[in-house]
Amino acid sequence: MASGFGYRVGSDADSARDVGLGDRARARESDLPDPRPRGTRHVLRDLPRARLWYRFGVEFARRRNLYNRCNPDESLGPEDVRNVDVDAKGVRGEHWAEQLAARVMLSNEPLCQLFTGLRGSGKSTELRRLVAAMEKEGYLAIRIDADEHLDLTREIDVSDVLAIITREVDMSVARLEGRAKPSDTEPPADGYFTRVWNWLLTTDVGVTKLGATAGVPGAASAMGEVSFKTNPTLRERVRAVVANHTATFVRMVHEALGVLDEKARQAGRPAGLFIVFDSLEKLRGTTMNWSAIVASAERLFADGARHLRLPVPVVYTVPPALALRIAGVEYFPMIKVRDRRDEGWKPGIDVVLDIVRLRFGDDLEAVLGKAEQAELRMRELAMWSGGYPREVVRVLQRLLERGPFPIDRIALTETLNREGNALREIVRSHWEAKDWLVAVHTGKSMQLSDDRARELAARLLELNVVLHYKNDDSWDDVHPALLEMTDLFPNKASTTGP
Repeated sequence: MASGFGYRVGSDADSARDVGLGDRARARESDLPDPRPRGTRHVLRDLPRARLWYRFGVEFARRRNLYNRCNPDESLGPEDVRNVDVDAKGVRGEHWAEQLAARVMLSNEPLCQLFTGLRGSGKSTELRRLVAAMEKEGYLAIRIDADEHLDLTREIDVSDVLAIITREVDMSVARLEGRAKPSDTEPPADGYFTRVWNWLLTTDVGVTKLGATAGVPGAASAMGEVSFKTNPTLRERVRAVVANHTATFVRMVHEALGVLDEKARQAGRPAGLFIVFDSLEKLRGTTMNWSAIVASAERLFADGARHLRLPVPVVYTVPPALALRIAGVEYFPMIKVRDRRDEGWKPGIDVVLDIVRLRFGDDLEAVLGKAEQAELRMRELAMWSGGYPREVVRVLQRLLERGPFPIDRIALTETLNREGNALREIVRSHWEAKDWLVAVHTGKSMQLSDDRARELAARLLELNVVLHYKNDDSWDDVHPALLEMTDLFPNKASTTGP
């Protein structure tokens, strides 16, 4: 059998030998079987057979499987075998899902919680864990992914959020009652979302025309995920109607959710409704409209998100920039792999090692080497990442792209340097923030003197240049890759050593 990511060449068992990924280009063509499907051999006959084996062979499938297990943009559910219950290890200060669940259940008034964090920090995974926990407590827990319903490169408004919530809750309650099938994509014709939409139709006939233009025949469909996400004209027209009748619109939504909450209780969910509106932290737009998009989110969630407070408990994710602009935003922290003195913190490093082990499984040694070498590589990666899970997983994918295997320290260092260069280039393009970044690293906090500093800090926060931690208390630091910048931190030694 082949070892690592190698494969066997030669037909005689006594003369067969293992060839690693790095040796494939050197393998003799006569030693390799032709792996191509018969119908494609004439198309591919000019390619070296070693490369064809690499493309179609079993070992390629194995490597590709690992590559996709390390997708940094994939949000894991709590039941996923790759998921690490990070908060159970005590390296983020609190067990976030348990804390939010307790807050919901203990409060006499329906909770309205704003929640943020960098993409890939584990926030959506913990919110999924929260939804699962609330289901066990008797709630009809509904997680809404804003990315499926809204164009997150455009400004956001109260009508967007409340309409989508009403639609998705109406659908969920109908399924619970047996009035809709799990496969149904449209809310019931006699449902409460339809009533809200019909009010919009009677208030402005232009909405009806735009709904028809979008190819949506039914009244309840006209604000469906397809037309509302891809038809900005319809979205703007609805906003205009709601802007002139905000109090009426909000009242209708609240009344609908109150009735649906009671229906959920009667249908076997005695605790009623619980809503998570996720993925709004992805609101970021482009360089040209970033400020306008953040400003729209600030208008929406400022003053305690007064228009978004519902008669049922709800958690909203928001862009990280809002943590610097409004009060009451819970910021999801990184895994603590370093302490305030920049020394490694073993419990956090061990959690990062667990993340890597669960991604690679039985192939860990094939990718990173024997046990001792693999642990050194993983610890180096953990320290470089600053405890940012998405960075860890993204580097694993980069390593799977390059080979040969097992990865040695030189290959890992080169990969980390390339990834770090991207962050360092971001800093150089925001060089006016250099003194502020030094102050963040020295003081372990983000000091904001004026609106310009606040906007600059928000941009760097969302670009992963500054990381947030919470253990005994909250603190901030620059990404460890920046400590390699001698023109920024001249007294710092290399931070990516073993």
